[in-house]
Formats: sequence, structure tokens, C-alpha cells
Amino acid sequence: MDGESYFRVQWFFRAGDTVIQDEASSHDKKRLFYSTLMNDNLLDCIVSKVQVVQITPSVRLKVPPCDFYYDMKYSVDFSTFSTIETCIPNHENATKSNVERCGAMSTGLCLGAKVAGVDLVTKWAVDISKSACESLRLNDPQAQIRNESAEEFLDLLKEWDKLCKRHAQKLHIEERPRVTRADDKDTKAKTDDKKRDKEYQVESLVDICYGDPVGTGKCGLKFQVRWAGYGPSEDTWEPIEALSKCQERIRDFVMKGMKAKLLPRPGDVDVICGGPPCQGISGYNRFRNVDSPLDDERNRQVIIFMDIIKFLRPKFILMENVIDILRFANGCLGRYALSRLVQMNYQARLGIMAAGCYGLPQFRLRVFLWGAHPFEASMLPQFPLPTHDVVLHYGFPGEFEVFSISCDILGLICVHMWLTDFQMAA
Repeated sequence: MDGESYFRVQWFFRAGDTVIQDEASSHDKKRLFYSTLMNDNLLDCIVSKVQVVQITPSVRLKVPPCDFYYDMKYSVDFSTFSTIETCIPNHENATKSNVERCGAMSTGLCLGAKVAGVDLVTKWAVDISKSACESLRLNDPQAQIRNESAEEFLDLLKEWDKLCKRHAQKLHIEERPRVTRADDKDTKAKTDDKKRDKEYQVESLVDICYGDPVGTGKCGLKFQVRWAGYGPSEDTWEPIEALSKCQERIRDFVMKGMKAKLLPRPGDVDVICGGPPCQGISGYNRFRNVDSPLDDERNRQVIIFMDIIKFLRPKFILMENVIDILRFANGCLGRYALSRLVQMNYQARLGIMAAGCYGLPQFRLRVFLWGAHPFEASMLPQFPLPTHDVVLHYGFPGEFEVFSISCDILGLICVHMWLTDFQMAA
């Protein structure tokens, strides 16, 4: 054309070239994202040839020798990361309908899931607010509700997993019978009687936590102890180190807890949903730390939320927050959350929903982030169609306005994420 040679190219994207931007520094430099973006370029633009390999999606990627690899596609216009359908292995669990979840957004999500034909059951929930936990207990009396910080909950999950592995392994080890002489039995019985006069006897262990529930100044793994001869009002929290002589009681508690699923372990949770605190980023906070957002402990809860996901490896993730997570400090916290999901090889979809579009008498913009296991490509959740007309002319962060899911005043439905998937499928 005009004496110049051109070629048509279909582009891959590095993580840093996507909406993640600066939050991509921790991503694998060899990982690319497939896209449908094509354009024409001068032939002289070609620098060299590289090998780009398509690999099967997985939460734990095994990368063959190559220059670059890709396992997901990236929607350029609307910044959706999703699995390429041709890569999906046939897994029986991918269509499981009865799922268990971990998180605090309970009743509404369960009701909505039931309308969609999914039996969603709340099994575990954690919240630092005592009042919120009481409300959760009223709504989900069968769920395990824990009133503690997310950091302590994550530490507890890790310690619980270690205890379960340790005591499950002991069940397969045959204990050798001990040979005791008759005179030794008498001596031991007298010694034990003297000790019992001076020591409290542990009747059972009734609960477990990680932290400092009684304000001793020392955090760690602790058990709630029921003492022999005393009632529940006399229960105390004791560190595991102080219960070295009560290994049978610990084993009984752990085995019973494993059977009842007292706490989730990796692979036990299908859905994790939650909303990290917004006080550190909300526009109503006049003292936000714009220069170093993560120095605010409340903002660090986004990191903890993603760490819990990394440990439990659920099938689906739903995170909710205020619109300022995409406005404050160039949207660094929103980009971070999206980046962590993609780094863990989860599909991800971001959307902005206005409460008024679904019948509430208020505008109230909220950000929702969906994540889905790479094997769940056909089930990466969509956002619901709006049911009401609302004028949406303010409040959107400029760069992220394309994430809005809305109805305009003429009744023309504009659902960007749905449109994207339709175009790509076509």
C-alpha cells in the first residue's frame, strides 16, 4: 500500500499492558494473554521470532520450555480475563450444584443463587464486628460464625490444616503396646493420685482460635478448655503449648472437628465472598493515605482477602466494595485485587452496578469482582440485567466507566460484559 508492505497482526498482551498496569510487577514475565484485537502494521516492525505456547489452564501452571506462554484470553475493551474454551478439561466437579461457601454476604447471595437453580449453603463466616456476627447467627444458625479478624482467621486455617494432617496420619500408625511391671503400676498409680490433687483435669476441648482472646499479650493457637468438675462458665482459653499432656483430648477434638467440618481446609469451599472494609478508601474519609494506601491497616484487608483465597482455592470468588476502590489512588487497590486473581490463574470479571438499577430508592454505585477457577470457563458468572431505568451521568471513574452495568432513561439496555462475551463468541 503506497509502496509500503504491511502485515495484519493479532495481539497478545503482557500483564502490565492490561488494566492491571503497575500491579503486574509480581506476575510471571513469560505469561501473555490472548486477545482478539487485530490491526495492520508496517512489515519493518517485525524484530524477531519467538515461541508462544498455549497451555492448559490450571491454578498451578506447569510451563514447558518456551519464550512465552498463554492460558487465558483478555477482553481489551472491558478488561475481562477468561479461560479459552478449547483448553477446558472435562471435570466432573465443574457442574456441581450443591456448593458450600465461606464469607459474610450470606442471605441475599443464597436467595439469588436459589433463583438460578444453585443450592448455596453458608458453612463458615468471619467478621470482626460482634453485632454483625450476631446477625449472621440469626440468619444462618447452622453456619460456623467466627468473631475475629481476617488475619487471625487465616492463621487459624493454616494451623488447623496442620493439625488435621498430623492427627489423620497418626490414625494410620499402629501404636505398640507398652510393657509395664506390676510394681511399676502401683508406683505410677500413687504418683498420679498425688498429681491429680494439685492439677486441674481437662474434660474436653470445646473450641479453637488463633489470637489473644483473653488479652495476655501473646498471640498463638489456643483451645477453649472444659475442666473436669466445672461447668461451661468456667471454661478458659489455653495455649496449645500448655496442653502437652493432653494429646488424646487434642486428637479427639481434631478428629471430631474434621468430621463436622468445623473449619474449611483447601478444597472444602466452593465460593468465597466478602467485602473488605471501605473506610480507608471512601471519599467520606478526609484523611485517606493517598501516597501509601497499604499503610492503612483497613486497606490491607484486600491483601488478606486474597491470601485466604490463595490458601483455600475455591471455585468461585465474589468481592464487593465502594466505587472509590477504582477512584482512590488511581484505582490501585482495585487493580491489585484483579491482579492477584489473575496471578493465581483465576478468571476475573469486574463490574460497576448501581443499586437504583435493581429497584432500590437510591443511586449507590458498587464495584463487584467475580473470580472463577480456570476449569469453570462456562460458568464465569455474568452480572444480572437491570430491572429499572436510572440516569447514570455521574460518579464513574473515567477509565473504568466501561464496567458499568446499567439501563439508560430510554430503556436501552447497556450491559458491557454481556456484549463483550457475545461478540467474542460470534
